[in-house]
Amino acid sequence: MSVAKLTLVTRMIIILHEKRHLAESTSMAAAFRKSYPDLQVQLLSAETTVVWPAAETWSDVLVVPFDGGAISPSFPTFLSSLGSRTSQPFVLPVTLHSAHHVPPGALNAIKALPYEGGSFARGCRRIGAHIGLSLRSRDHTIFLSYRQVDGVSLATQLEQFLRGEGYHVWRDDSKDKFDGQSMIPPGEPVQVEIEESLKRADMVLLLDTPRAAESYWIDLEMKLANGNLIPVLPVLLRRPKERVNCSRFRTLDTLQRAVIVELPDQNVPDQFSPAELDSILEEMETYLCEIVQRRLKVPHAVRQQFQAVAYEWVERDRFIYEAVRRSGARLMSRVFSHCSIFDGVYNPALRAFIEHLKKVDPRANYALYIYDGPLIPSVQLREIERAAELQNSADVILLHHQEVLTVLQSNFTTRP
Repeated sequence: MSVAKLTLVTRMIIILHEKRHLAESTSMAAAFRKSYPDLQVQLLSAETTVVWPAAETWSDVLVVPFDGGAISPSFPTFLSSLGSRTSQPFVLPVTLHSAHHVPPGALNAIKALPYEGGSFARGCRRIGAHIGLSLRSRDHTIFLSYRQVDGVSLATQLEQFLRGEGYHVWRDDSKDKFDGQSMIPPGEPVQVEIEESLKRADMVLLLDTPRAAESYWIDLEMKLANGNLIPVLPVLLRRPKERVNCSRFRTLDTLQRAVIVELPDQNVPDQFSPAELDSILEEMETYLCEIVQRRLKVPHAVRQQFQAVAYEWVERDRFIYEAVRRSGARLMSRVFSHCSIFDGVYNPALRAFIEHLKKVDPRANYALYIYDGPLIPSVQLREIERAAELQNSADVILLHHQEVLTVLQSNFTTRP
């Protein structure tokens, strides 16, 4: 897929509205455009629209404001037309009136999101979270990882809560039963079972309970997630006076991201509070939104810089963008770039990129790990390189996306 297509990873967010909802719909559209400036947002009148106004993609979004009032005759016709599509859009009903929570017509089985006015931040997060789960073109699934011995009740509650919010959740309880009465028959490849489940997931939500770090299988899941560039969000249940700030798993020690739930004592409760569930949902959606923004922004900015110095640029696979510049019939410069979806330089993602480079043929002249977020001082970059066991900076160059053009213009003689 080329970057030109990538910038339209969601081809269109459609806001289908009655005329009386024009002001609210315009406000929603402005909020979406501000959060995702590279995505198309279009307002359609329910009174006149009967078909989707563009070629369909697997990541289209339909937003439907409603207030309990009468709906236009063409509204059911438009919804019926969606049934002929090969890929169904993500549908988000938005209630404009606190007394009306059931969407109209064929949408009545979908949970609505309340319109809170202002920046419509919650709606932007929900749309962004959906797009974030769509980026890998998998099952749009959240993989819920937990230790049965002290997390099964919380995992069950969290699964039900997320499903109620419209998310697909896959919960694996076989790995811990393997320690006792296994659901996996003897002789079956447990690692393959876990890996195949993770490959279908788009995000891992880790219940990091006090006993979770003892599990070999959860540790394996975290390593597999990192190796496949699947974002992990730990929900850290922290005991009194415990100093850990992100996760008890060493494979996540540079993530610096978690939802922290403070335990009143050494015991793990059977249930999250409503406020804790809302906090988990908000952080999960915020994380997915940030991934979308980086996935749209960083490759687009980097492609422009390569093209400014006469490189051709294509997406080779989900790890690598390939840029080639030809000088005459035989001379060629090939650069592999990984545009990270994580904030800063996430060490497991860097190691996954390094391992992936070993399998790519033909080799590149240069390899770039390109990150977003604040610029990292050169001293800290050297520390990251040593931790990743890079023999020298020629193996992989760590660059902020704002630094790429300077390095290219110097023909790689200038480094951060």
